[in-house]
Order: sequence, then C-alpha cells, then structure tokens
Amino acid sequence: MIVVVSRTWHNVKVILNIYKPKGITSFDIVYQLRKKSGIKKVGHAGTLDPLAEGVLVVLTGSDTKKQDEVLKTEKEYVAEIGFGICSETNDLEVIPEIANIPSLDYVKKVLPPVLNSFTGQIEQRVPLYSAVKVSGKPLYRRARSGKPVDTEQLPIKTVSIYTIEILRFENKEITTVEGVKQIPTVKLNVRCSHGTYIRSLARDIGEKIGSRGTLVSLVRTKVGIYMIDTAKRIEELEF
Repeated sequence: MIVVVSRTWHNVKVILNIYKPKGITSFDIVYQLRKKSGIKKVGHAGTLDPLAEGVLVVLTGSDTKKQDEVLKTEKEYVAEIGFGICSETNDLEVIPEIANIPSLDYVKKVLPPVLNSFTGQIEQRVPLYSAVKVSGKPLYRRARSGKPVDTEQLPIKTVSIYTIEILRFENKEITTVEGVKQIPTVKLNVRCSHGTYIRSLARDIGEKIGSRGTLVSLVRTKVGIYMIDTAKRIEELEF
C-alpha cells in the first residue's frame, strides 16, 4: 500500500509497504529509498534480520511519528526451523554446529503438543545478537566485540503467540561445521505480538523437544494491515 499525500517529494508524507530481500539490512532499505527518492526523513517500523525477508513498513516525513503505532501491530511470519543444529546467532548467519540431530519421524511425533505450550503469553530470553540494549549498549555490539556474555543474564520479555500452524516437515541439506548434513526441519506459520523474536522461538522449541533449534529461513508476511502480497521492491518504485 502506498499513500502519497504531497506532490513535493523532498517533503513527502508517505507510508510504504516495502519487500525486503534476503542479504541486506533494514537500514539498507532506508538508505536506498533516501537515495532514490530524495526524501530526507525516512524510518522503518520493525527491523528484519539480514537473512530474513518480507514486509518492511517504511515511513517518511511527518508519518515517521506513527512508527510506534505500526510497531505495536500484530505480525505474521513463515518460519523454518532446523533441529539438531545450533549457532550463537540462532540462525544461519554463522555456520551452525551439530547438536543431537533427531530423526524427522521423532520431530513429527513430538512437535505438535510442544507447539501448544508456546501459544498464548510466553516469556522469551532475547537473542544475544539483537538490538536490545543492556547498560546502554546494544547486545549485538557486545557479542561482536568478542567479550564474553553470560547468556543467562540476557533480558527476558513477555510476548504473545496467537497461533502456530505447521505447514510442512522435511529433511533438508544444511551446511554445518562438519559439512553438509540432512537436517530435520519444520515450516511454521506464526501470528504473534510485536517484540516477538522468532529466532528465540526456534531456539526454545528445539530445547523443548530435547534437541537444539535454529532458524533456517524467515519471511514476514504481515505487519498490521500491510501484507506481503502488496509489498513493493525498491526497484519497482518510481518518484
């Protein structure tokens, strides 16, 4: 959805439903939009990790004041979790280690009742690689500095998971520190509140089934009223 309120682009007030591809940051989208449009005041509502893709709501001009309003809306994701692998980022940003790979049949058997325990209001320990600030410094900066961080001291947040739907189970070839391995995976559709970390959800689900869980892929399909079907890529926009 694109709503143009002004014809003078450097002063434009507009909300854009942008499709962020894998491999770039949310700030990269903001930078590209500024450069292409000449709009100076640009921000986004809800960071997507570099390996994630999908809906990124971008606000410009005085509409940047609506950032918190958009941030607080319901989100929806298609998340793929791999079991028996782990990484310090809880995704495939770094090559994962092997950790007690279960069989696909075992995952199919134990996962449905486990997912029931993750619906409703739950507590999540935020990922080490996140923008959450501790003592005024983002956690990801601490992690990348090489200084040890006690993960048990990471902040805990209360979030809501409205629904989790199983879409597909499959064995998938994933590159690990021990080479390419067949890893059991599940693809889920997750509806949740703002502030939910899907990487933390993957980690916690893995632990709950007696293994380890790592986010293999993530697509954000909805942010409030903004849907992936109507999201535009930066190169599709004309100013």
